[in-house]
Amino acid sequence: MPEAGTRRVIAVASALALLSATLALLFCTEPISVRFWFAVAVTAGTVSFVTLLSRRLLFASVIVSSLVAVLFLVSLEKQATMHMGLHSYDLFFYLNADTFELLWGDYRRYVVGLLGTLVAATILAALTWPFDTTRLSRLATGLTLVAAIGVAGVFERQASAEGGAFRLFTQNNSFVSAFYLSWSETWGTLVRGQLMEAAARTALPDFASESQC
Repeated sequence: MPEAGTRRVIAVASALALLSATLALLFCTEPISVRFWFAVAVTAGTVSFVTLLSRRLLFASVIVSSLVAVLFLVSLEKQATMHMGLHSYDLFFYLNADTFELLWGDYRRYVVGLLGTLVAATILAALTWPFDTTRLSRLATGLTLVAAIGVAGVFERQASAEGGAFRLFTQNNSFVSAFYLSWSETWGTLVRGQLMEAAARTALPDFASESQC
């Protein structure tokens, strides 16, 4: 194995290459400027958070770059097969026996491909852990995380408005930013109930009975 100094250089160069590739993916797939910057801010915040916990830049870059790539590819295939992008609520909706049985029966190759990709990404991240000798300052990483959250907050409302109510059903979709933006809806669903449900009471008058023939 290379010496610690050489490993550190390789780790930093590899991390920068992965993050540049992720940035290029977002640049090519996020045609709306404000949503591009929102996606960049959220992704940077995620990298900063994992780095804050691990202090390993390459390890964090492998995890986040893999997740963004998987998110984009899964959303792309879901758009092609189901005519809608990936919503964050899907992570909860598909985690039950009945739904998984449906996916396994009708979309088995996609499920196998996804599981294989996640396993490969996990193995790669595990291999980078002992190799990555970068030990970034938690103070600097924490400040970067705070800055990324602030930038994401600035762009969030306008980014959501740019997509419209049916951003998950459009053909030319900004998949990554749409997934990020859907978390507010998912959180509301988990706290309050279903995405759409009838109100228990209403101030409107009851429907009038039909007249007898």
